[in-house]
Amino acid sequence: MKKIYKLRPTKKIRTLLKRLLSLTPKTITIIIIALVFCTGASALYIHNSYRTDPKSPIGTPAKTNITPVISTPQQTIQPSSSTSTTPTPSSSSSKASSYRPFLCNNVPIAHQTEYRDNDSMAAGETKLVYQGKDGYVISCTADSNGYTPPTNGMRVEPVNDTVEKGTGLDEQQQQQADAEKAARDQRYTLNLAQCFQSLKARGASDEQATSACSSTVKY
Repeated sequence: MKKIYKLRPTKKIRTLLKRLLSLTPKTITIIIIALVFCTGASALYIHNSYRTDPKSPIGTPAKTNITPVISTPQQTIQPSSSTSTTPTPSSSSSKASSYRPFLCNNVPIAHQTEYRDNDSMAAGETKLVYQGKDGYVISCTADSNGYTPPTNGMRVEPVNDTVEKGTGLDEQQQQQADAEKAARDQRYTLNLAQCFQSLKARGASDEQATSACSSTVKY
């Protein structure tokens, strides 16, 4: 008769089996997923590193056939003497060369002179009281694109001169006027005195005589 031998696991194997049996289903699932991921990653790395040829032994890289490319010199065509090439300027350079900017200038406006009478000055005399200045109008021409600046047509008003003109008397006329005034004052004083004496002689008081003469005697 043949003897039947029973295989008994070693102590380490029994310990490992106990630990595996003590794991929860969730932990076992995580271990299986990790093993599958590592196995797939290793297979993908080996596949990319060694592209095997079906006819060659396993693990030998496939040979790639490289076909040399022979380049032939290109023929250059010389331009004929009858044809000439002229560079065409771009649209931006042509616009820049033909652009005409706008121009502005000031059109002057002359100021006037204003006179005012001054009777304290002799006739014919004048005195400049304020010095005026000219004004101007801004006139602009449009550029080549038709643009005109907003300052076109702006107006600065002029400021007129102010001159005082004498309307009084000259020296000779003033002397004559002073003499006439002195004679008139003398006549008025004499008439007033005569009136006062006449009323006093009639028995009027000083106050009554002064009031009556002031109202009746004209200057």
